[in-house]
Amino acid sequence: MHLKTLLAILSLLTFTTVTTAKEIPAGLRDLYNKIRSSGPCTGDDLLKGGFFDQNDGSLPLWSYCQRHTSNSAIYLRGPVICSRIWTLTKEKPRCEWKWDWHSRHALHRLSKHPTANLLPLNATIHPYIVLGNTGSQPWYRTFDPRTADISPLSIVAVVCNNALIYGIWGDVSGDDGLPLVGEASLALATACFGGGVNGGNGWDGADVLYFAFKGDSAVPGPEGAKWDTRDYAELERSI
Repeated sequence: MHLKTLLAILSLLTFTTVTTAKEIPAGLRDLYNKIRSSGPCTGDDLLKGGFFDQNDGSLPLWSYCQRHTSNSAIYLRGPVICSRIWTLTKEKPRCEWKWDWHSRHALHRLSKHPTANLLPLNATIHPYIVLGNTGSQPWYRTFDPRTADISPLSIVAVVCNNALIYGIWGDVSGDDGLPLVGEASLALATACFGGGVNGGNGWDGADVLYFAFKGDSAVPGPEGAKWDTRDYAELERSI
């Protein structure tokens, strides 16, 4: 999975993220290696396939999968592993135009979280993942993670750059382009690969895993996450 440009960036120096990466637990590392070596999802393990990981000439070979999870999580899977990560930046001054803004983040409207409607997610602070594809275009391929028991704002473990980062399911991909998978906020991308990641300089390794946990218990409670913080490290620690 790699980080790829979607947005033009005005200045890298306007945003810094304190990386709070953790060592990958042995069990998760074993699962990661098993996913990488076991081939494409099939049968009941294949939740939905036919998605793209980039706009520029890729084939629709990516899927939502639950193999090897004991029905406790889902993840993105491609010909190598998962999908590419696209960095989303919705806030100025780090981007000079906006793209793929889904009604101030659709997951806030869907979530039952007590604080979900108090503030929109901020791509430079909140380490959120884009999961699911929604749209009304007849050609667009859709998937709703809620049908697989993934709750809005639930925890997503991200294995990247030989470390573990915790994020949340915070947005869905709309039908204003190809049915893409693998998008993530700039905050999460920066936590994975440092301040050099931006809209013009991405990560080309096919080696990142999103692992979204099932069930309402995967959503941090009202006292369990500092949703209103302006500091990435504080939020990531809280979830």
